[in-house]
Amino acid sequence: MDDLNNIKLPDNIDSLTANAISRGEKYKKKKTVYRKVLTTSLSICLVLTLGMTSFGASAKVMDFAGNVFEELKEIVGLRGGNEATKAINETVIDNKVSLTLQEVLCDEYGVYVSFVVRSEKPFSNTKDTQLLLYDDYAKVSFNNVNLDNGGKAGIEGKFIDKNTFIGVESYLFKDLKGEVPKNFDLDINIGAIALNTVHDNNIVRGNWKFSVPVSLNGEGVKVITPSIKHNNISIRKVTLSKLNTFMEIEMPSGLKEQEVSLFTDKGVEIDGISTEINESNSKALIKKRFKGIPDDTDSLIINFGAKGNIEVNIK
Repeated sequence: MDDLNNIKLPDNIDSLTANAISRGEKYKKKKTVYRKVLTTSLSICLVLTLGMTSFGASAKVMDFAGNVFEELKEIVGLRGGNEATKAINETVIDNKVSLTLQEVLCDEYGVYVSFVVRSEKPFSNTKDTQLLLYDDYAKVSFNNVNLDNGGKAGIEGKFIDKNTFIGVESYLFKDLKGEVPKNFDLDINIGAIALNTVHDNNIVRGNWKFSVPVSLNGEGVKVITPSIKHNNISIRKVTLSKLNTFMEIEMPSGLKEQEVSLFTDKGVEIDGISTEINESNSKALIKKRFKGIPDDTDSLIINFGAKGNIEVNIK
């Protein structure tokens, strides 16, 4: 205790004590502020990360994990299985809309492409079976001519939820000259996608570009030349491709507006897609394109209204 009594205290002990307390309070305040800043920064970082992954990651890991061609087999009229398809799985995102090119299928008549479309903004009408595309162009590496989309303005398919559409687009070779090589590249450029309406405020503009390898596979394609004539109407050729049924029908020019519908022997009506009419020497050559036919079809019934039916055996 004597030693403690001999300790000399500074004369300004009171002011030093006050300063020490003040420094302690300032340190505590700084530490509190630092913790608040750190917590806020981490929160912002977490929000940004979640914001980026909420759409970005989902665009790469699609909600739809199935095969588009197989899922839409009956809707698009795919003949046979999808064994001949080539997997691509390439995704392009622009203006909060992701477009994934899943697979390509090719025969002598065209390239058929399956897509998965996801939009951060919900689609306006999920009951439609077509998603409109604008500025939709496709070219092949062996020719500089734009491919024909077959009379359709978009992707045919269905919605699987309010933000996701799956569908198939056809690009036909009808305007190309020469043979289609075994292997080539397909370039697709899409400039706008409608959120299921034609109103401008629901059209998303962007730049969705793809360049993908394609292999020709004509397995299963069948050409029939029945030479059947009925009431001055002749069936010159029937072609069964992967996703289409093409018909060439000759009739007098006066009958060129004759309605033509197509049924299978099982009573299934095949939807028509497009019609071309070429006239020469008082005769009209009608080129009709229908969807593909079911696998269990044995014959096709071509209906000409009051002019009757013509049945074509395809087996």
